[in-house]
Amino acid sequence: MKSIYLSKTEKKILKELRLNTFKIENYKREDLFVAAKRLAKEELISAAFIDGGIESAQIKEKGIFYLNENPTLENPADENKLINMQINELQHKKRIRIPKNIVLYGKLFKIIVAVVYF
Repeated sequence: MKSIYLSKTEKKILKELRLNTFKIENYKREDLFVAAKRLAKEELISAAFIDGGIESAQIKEKGIFYLNENPTLENPADENKLINMQINELQHKKRIRIPKNIVLYGKLFKIIVAVVYF
């Protein structure tokens, strides 16, 4: 299952619904409404919406499956971060190759000197 970007509130709601510790009173009305709408859109929960708020919510099978696949609810990596990580890795590999070449040339030089000297 592909990773879904979730806010802190959305993560908290999903975890609480899984553990049956979810209480509407613990959230600001607007924050809860927005987070629940988003989770419902992703089909992770089902919720009863009334007048800009929610009356009840429960986790769906897809939400349970998502939590099993991604228990820490880690958000997907940003594409720019991935590109920067790849660039850094390539630059690191370049830095590693240079000293290996210097060592190789040093060994060749010693061999040539030894052959010419003897």
